[in-house]
Amino acid sequence: MPIIESTTSIDQTQLLFFSVSEHLFALGIDQVKEILECPDVTQIPMTTNVIYGAFNLRGHVVPVINIALRLGLEFDGLHKRSSVILIDKTTVSSTTHVGLLVSSVKSIRPVDISELEPAPVYGLPLDRELIHGMMYVKEKSCLLLNIQNLLSLDALKETIFANQ
Repeated sequence: MPIIESTTSIDQTQLLFFSVSEHLFALGIDQVKEILECPDVTQIPMTTNVIYGAFNLRGHVVPVINIALRLGLEFDGLHKRSSVILIDKTTVSSTTHVGLLVSSVKSIRPVDISELEPAPVYGLPLDRELIHGMMYVKEKSCLLLNIQNLLSLDALKETIFANQ
């Protein structure tokens, strides 16, 4: 079974590349609903800092996950290039928009599936369950995130309790 399904041709897939705290990550573009300039986010009282806050998007409240803290990285603050990647989180009963706060969006480009390698067993600063695989972009390692595991409620609860 391939690491990620192809969205362009048999040998290629489209990926969205972005940075979080100086690290390079990617998501399959088919998982991305929208990319927004960082909106005014309202802090939510009595939540952990993994939940950055929420904002109003065309009449819908959208929670924002601080991806740096979710991945166990240091949050380097907001910058003028900070963005929110909007993802649809689907459960059995509903679909909800969720925002992922990232340091900057780099590009969207096709990638040969053969460039993707499985996540290494050792040496990752992250939980392997959060990673689909990895690749090198201009000699810099890039981790392909597993968005289902990243946004799973059980995993978020674990992260919240670990960061308290």
